[in-house]
Formats: sequence, structure tokens, C-alpha cells
Amino acid sequence: MFGRTSPHYESKDVIKNGRNLILKFQRENCKKWKIAFWLVLHGPASSVGTGFKWKQSLLSLSIGWMIYSPLLTFYHSLPYRGAIPPEAPLVKSTGRIIFGFEPGLKSTPLARFVVDTGKGLKLQDPSGLETISEWQNQNPSSEIYVEGFLLRDGSGLLWMTYVAGADGKILLNRTEQVRELKLARDPFNSVLLWMYITSVPMWLISINNVRKVKNLIGA
Repeated sequence: MFGRTSPHYESKDVIKNGRNLILKFQRENCKKWKIAFWLVLHGPASSVGTGFKWKQSLLSLSIGWMIYSPLLTFYHSLPYRGAIPPEAPLVKSTGRIIFGFEPGLKSTPLARFVVDTGKGLKLQDPSGLETISEWQNQNPSSEIYVEGFLLRDGSGLLWMTYVAGADGKILLNRTEQVRELKLARDPFNSVLLWMYITSVPMWLISINNVRKVKNLIGA
């Protein structure tokens, strides 16, 4: 009577042993993945097989892409920071926009809003102002009306919030400019998402390369 084990306890032991085996397998499998990842990233080449250099380069590029993408988008958002109206003073004036290029090895577009007094304010994002350029070419003796503010709490460039021609034609509308500024100020916007999406093929190939090395470990 006392020498027999209850079926209830036997089933418990079976379940416990099964769980332990699963956990052991998962730990060993995870360890193999880590070792294979390290081998592809650092070698030696004999452990990875043919194409070690390009496999190593692709995995390094994938890691670097993931790390530096948010840093890059954050850096590009910095010029758009600072207070916005009504906290920031609003510039309202008439004048003309002078388009040109920055001197240097690369022809970087630039634009400056020149008011009646001759004072000029350099614009943030001079590209994409074709509508204003076309209107000024069609109306060479007329001025445009501009509203905007200086980014970075007054130490940055001019961000135009509204532009209209002398004939009343709206050349830049407020809603669109608010949307563009909001997008540019956010370091984790759709640009970062696009950069991560472009890294997916690199990661798929790299993970497959790591998987092949993992399968060789302990084989």
C-alpha cells in the first residue's frame, strides 16, 4: 500500500521533467545563437565558412544602421527646435525671396527673405519653394507677404508659416507649414521608420547566415 506511487504524483513528475527538458533545450539553443552571432561578427573565418568577410560586413552594417539611424534623425531635427508662436515672436513683413546656392564642393540651395529695408533673413529648408519662385518670376516688380519666426529660440533660421503674393494668392498655407514643422521637429518620425524598414533585408540575410553557423555548432 505504501510502496506504490500515486498516478497523480507520477503525472506531476512527468510534466516537471518535460518542462525542465524544454527549458534546458531553450537555454542551449539560445547559447548556440549567441555563439553563432559572435562568430559571424568576429570570426574566425574557419568557423563561418565561405564568404566570411561579406557576412561579417553585412551584420556589422545592420547593427550600425540600427544604432545610428535614431542618432542621425535626432541630429537633423535640432535646427527645428525651440519655441513656436505665440511663445516665439512672429515676423510679419513684405519683401522678396532671393534664391541661390551655398559656395563649396556641393551646390547646396539657399534662400534669403529680403525685406523693404534691405535686411535679409536666411530661410530654413529653401528647397520646395518652387511655387514662390515661379510667382516671383511672373511678377518681377511685386513683393510677397511673409509670416514666420526664428527657430531655436531666435538663434536659428527663419521658418515661414504663411506666404501670399501681392495679388492675394496663397503661396504657402499655415496648415501645411505646421504639419511640415511638426514632422521635422520629431526625431522619431516616419523618416526613422523608413530607415528601419530599409534595414530589414540586411537583417534577414544576416540572421540566415547566423542560423547556418548555429546549425554547425555541436554537429
